[in-house]
Amino acid sequence: MNAIKMVVYSSEDLQLSAVVHKIASAGSHRVAVEVCRDFRRFLGRLSSLGQPMDIVVLALSSREQLEEVIERKDFLEGLRVVVVAPDDDAETTARAHILRPRFLADPKTSLSTLELVLERIVQQIAETRQVISGAGHGEASDDKTRHLP
Repeated sequence: MNAIKMVVYSSEDLQLSAVVHKIASAGSHRVAVEVCRDFRRFLGRLSSLGQPMDIVVLALSSREQLEEVIERKDFLEGLRVVVVAPDDDAETTARAHILRPRFLADPKTSLSTLELVLERIVQQIAETRQVISGAGHGEASDDKTRHLP
């Protein structure tokens, strides 16, 4: 099974980087992590069609960054997005929802909560891939209905 690809933008939060690397090394699923510290490099990575990704984690440090990502929201279509908004202001939260994140956090959200969310997303991707790879390969049915997450 191919590695699950997670791209993280976090200019300042070294603890978040440690959390995603912990998930990549501790889990039973292969997770390839790419951490971008430079916002322009991240935007370029997001726009590069030839480099697929499964999960995007955005730890945004300003509303301006949020607006730039919103301008490129089409590139996030079909990806599992986790956003750490730059603040907990209601307007920022409303704007961040435009990105349709699986999870929206603010700077006060605990790292353990983010870790649990990311672990669950990785698990869902792995389960979905397992079901898809088992389908059509002549495997016997066990009479149990499988539901995709």
